[in-house]
Amino acid sequence: MAAPTQLRSLIKTRAIIKGNVTRLIGYFSESAEVDIDDIETRKTKLEESYQAFLKTQLEIEILAEDSQLESDQELERSRFEEHYFKCAKVINQRLRALSVNQTTSEPGTPSSHSGSTRNSNITINHGNTLLPKIEIRPFDGNPIDWYSFHDTFQSLVHNDVNIPAVQKFYLLKNSLRGSVATIIEPLTASEENYKVAWDLLKQRCDRPRQIIQTHIRAILELPEITRESPLNIRALKEAALMHVNALKALKEPVEMWNSILTYIIVRKLDKNTRRAWERTLENTQMPKFTELVEFLSKQERGDDSEICNSTIENQNQIKFDKHANEVGKSSSHCTQSFIGTHSRNECNFCSSTHSIYTCEKFLKLNPRDRSNAARNSRLCVNCLRTNHPTNKCYAPGCKLCHRKHNTLLHFSESHAQMRVEEGSVRVSAKMDLRRGNCRKASSVYVTNKGDLFDQHGHTLAT
Repeated sequence: MAAPTQLRSLIKTRAIIKGNVTRLIGYFSESAEVDIDDIETRKTKLEESYQAFLKTQLEIEILAEDSQLESDQELERSRFEEHYFKCAKVINQRLRALSVNQTTSEPGTPSSHSGSTRNSNITINHGNTLLPKIEIRPFDGNPIDWYSFHDTFQSLVHNDVNIPAVQKFYLLKNSLRGSVATIIEPLTASEENYKVAWDLLKQRCDRPRQIIQTHIRAILELPEITRESPLNIRALKEAALMHVNALKALKEPVEMWNSILTYIIVRKLDKNTRRAWERTLENTQMPKFTELVEFLSKQERGDDSEICNSTIENQNQIKFDKHANEVGKSSSHCTQSFIGTHSRNECNFCSSTHSIYTCEKFLKLNPRDRSNAARNSRLCVNCLRTNHPTNKCYAPGCKLCHRKHNTLLHFSESHAQMRVEEGSVRVSAKMDLRRGNCRKASSVYVTNKGDLFDQHGHTLAT
């Protein structure tokens, strides 16, 4: 129950973040005249909201268990980014207007607010020339972000001879957040103190051993996937690659860690994806990490049809005990909300404009007939598509027996046993197998029609 509670909390946090951005848009829409300090403060707030949204949204996508909620995540991202860029555009327009006004009023003097002092977009005026915008993401002391911040600031600010040392000091000071900001806080702005501040920051943060350990710990603590989905697989793969590539840039011999990395990431996968991965291994040798990444890339390419298929299969597993034909009815019911999404798909069974997973003609068939129809139509019996053979399919197998076929095609051996009428009598007998003199004891079901079935539901010759 912890996951649903955590998910609700994250969704509530996301709503608060979205509200902050909405209020910022409203503020700039209603306020005609705003001073530059006010704009910069709110721009910082906007950037912080954006970073908080990305972190919260990723956690939601990892924890999301409801398929409809999962399918809405891309829409949530695009809507928020639309509001974010709209607000950022208004802020940058206001800053440019104020910068031009100040340059015009004092043509020989750099603007007193020459940079975005509390956010990642820093605009620098040098003399009468408006230099290109410098974008530096604020640094909060996270070891993982140190080299990215260091290289960016050193390239765009520290090594630029056209920027006065005093101005570099202000740019550095206003690019720091949290505990690292206190390192240079006691220093006053001067040419001499800029070098002191830069050296103090490097002494505090340029610690390769700590940074490497942070990346390794982050890999070990990657969240496990509790529910199979393309979004979850993509999030896990991208996070793992980010840390591995960072370690490679730090000259760590990650090429020698194939077995360790592969083992760690495979343990983070859900059981169905892990089983699909094991089926791709052709020998007993330990696979390379790059092979696992390639496999995950294929798994993450699940479109809406695959998400819909996963939903159908889950519903089928719940309904299957009632009767095999109810699988189709349950599937048809659970996919109604997806019909609009897949209306432009062509059914591989009847060629109408809908997905095969919502095809009434297909779902009305019993599982055995569905299986025959899929084979006659030369479909992959694992995902019911036409663009690859079954042995090349990376989709998860049957939710019921875990074999390589779609759950809609599952007709377990227990179905034959379901055909035995209530009046059947179980007897123990020794059956003559006709071939040779071998005799074998087995459990036999006898129907009132005279048909015989063994304990596996197979018809026995008489």
